Amino acid sequence: MITELEPYDRKIIYKRLQEDIRYKMNEILDTVNERVGEATISLDEITKEVEIVRGANHGEN
Repeated sequence: MITELEPYDRKIIYKRLQEDIRYKMNEILDTVNERVGEATISLDEITKEVEIVRGANHGEN
């Protein structure tokens, strides 16, 4: 579908996607930085939270 668009239109879409990703990553980093200031977080806790989010995003329980 995107491959059928003109190069100019694809560039606009990719730029918006890149901006969205950058924004979301900054939100995640801000959240992590806040939590680190409150208490340390183990790698196991981070892994567990990532798995929960992945499950929620893919409709798994």
